[in-house]
Amino acid sequence: LLLTTLFTAAGQSRPDSVQTLEDRFTDILKKSESYQEYKVVRRSSLNMFWAALSDSLSTGNEQLKSALVSKMELQRQLGASRDSLALVAGELEAYTSESAQISFLGIRVKESFYNTLVWSLIFALTGLMLFFLQRFKRGHGEVKEVREEHNALQKEFDDLR
Repeated sequence: LLLTTLFTAAGQSRPDSVQTLEDRFTDILKKSESYQEYKVVRRSSLNMFWAALSDSLSTGNEQLKSALVSKMELQRQLGASRDSLALVAGELEAYTSESAQISFLGIRVKESFYNTLVWSLIFALTGLMLFFLQRFKRGHGEVKEVREEHNALQKEFDDLR
């Protein structure tokens, strides 16, 4: 009875197969004759029932095989996807570690060290520029004073002549 309930779509290609296997089995029992305590069933009814049951079982087995093939294909695709994911993760890790380093004067240095070095150089050069600018202004002021003194002396010398 369990098999008959599992394969209810059995034998749908036959014209008289609108009933489920369980319904057919019940009909066979109803139509059979009794002899003492035994039921006498027509062989043709049993053969038709067996054909429908065989058809249901073969259909179920084919579906099971198809499902197993699908499962194996999905497992293969899943394995390929996992391998691909591992490869991409490795490439990402390599890219991340490579992008964290910069080649400076032919030496591979970390990006943070490079930034610190560049900003230190910028501040040092800015400080030197301000220092020399201040020295230039002071020197220019002294030259101006000397020139004014020289002009005053020159004028005084011309006046004395």
